[in-house]
Amino acid sequence: AGAGFDALLERCVELDLPVLLSNVLAPAHPQLRSYVVLQAGAVRVGLLGLLPPRVADLEANAQDAEGEEHLSPLELPGASIVPPREVVERLAAELRTRHGVHFVIALSNLGGKANGKLAGTPGLDILLGSSEAKARADRVFVQDGTATLNVLPGGDELGHTLLRIVGGDMHLQA
Repeated sequence: AGAGFDALLERCVELDLPVLLSNVLAPAHPQLRSYVVLQAGAVRVGLLGLLPPRVADLEANAQDAEGEEHLSPLELPGASIVPPREVVERLAAELRTRHGVHFVIALSNLGGKANGKLAGTPGLDILLGSSEAKARADRVFVQDGTATLNVLPGGDELGHTLLRIVGGDMHLQA
């Protein structure tokens, strides 16, 4: 992952593209952004990007005859991964107070269980994530004030969701 991470960051610098990794601390990589703020009309949206602290250990998984999933810490050179929940709560508060955002959306590469644990994090309105094969992309789940939408790996299923604001009411409803 290390060489790929460095190459990706170098390419992003060449293209002048920010890299949205909210829970990655990497002082040597100024192109990493903790959040991005977008505006459409009068609505301001804050975007967060999340990586899992642990990823599948492909070699160990291939050798395990019983099919148990083995995880290893995600290691990126010159970077450290911070637990997603504490980052989401802190940045959601900052986005609302400092930038006046109406909605905080997390773009998550976490697994389904980890995303489920993020639901209800103070300040998090929408969670787009979970690329697990068993997740369904045709439903929106609202749990503890957070709407969760899924995608499937490789773009097999994507969703299009329309946020409709009626009479200025910006509260999520199931």
